[in-house]
Amino acid sequence: MKRIKKYHKLTTLLLCLMLTACGQAPTISTSSPNSSVSAVLEQKTGLSKPSNEAETAKIPEPTIPPKPTQSNNRLQPNGTYDKIDLDLSTFSETLIYAELANMTLMPENYEGKVIKIKGQFSHYIQPTTKEPHYTIFLMDATACCGQVLDFILHDPNVHPENKIPESGDITVTGLFEIYEENEEFGVASYRLIDSYIS
Repeated sequence: MKRIKKYHKLTTLLLCLMLTACGQAPTISTSSPNSSVSAVLEQKTGLSKPSNEAETAKIPEPTIPPKPTQSNNRLQPNGTYDKIDLDLSTFSETLIYAELANMTLMPENYEGKVIKIKGQFSHYIQPTTKEPHYTIFLMDATACCGQVLDFILHDPNVHPENKIPESGDITVTGLFEIYEENEEFGVASYRLIDSYIS
């Protein structure tokens, strides 16, 4: 019985200590008529709004890099690029196919990059514009599936269809661009622009 009373006193003492250890609850000043959630948050985090327009002007605006255009794409006077960001011409068919699948899923990760790729050449004449349309076709290792990448040549006077047979091997280097293929429906597509054949 003495042991139970001893433990009861010890438990009571611990509970009292726990209750007093919690301290006082934080006080929020309500003297200002503008006290709100944001004011309380500012008070607790130490952030405060700038007091005048001069302080507001000092806050730097985030800079957004411009989207790459044909004028800043690092194309040299000789018609080649100073640097290739992604050289797929040395990859296996499986890796090239996987990388093209990534381009389809996340084209924004490749936009503005200079890409070199090797595949099978194909072309046709667009019915509406009567202009030649060039593509690179890549099969996966099992030869059951394929990916197509369009390209536009930097020099419009070059006509690879006169030199390269249909389905012949071709290596193209160009700037990856996302564009709206069908503007009225907002369909986004991608291609290599300012390209050259090597």
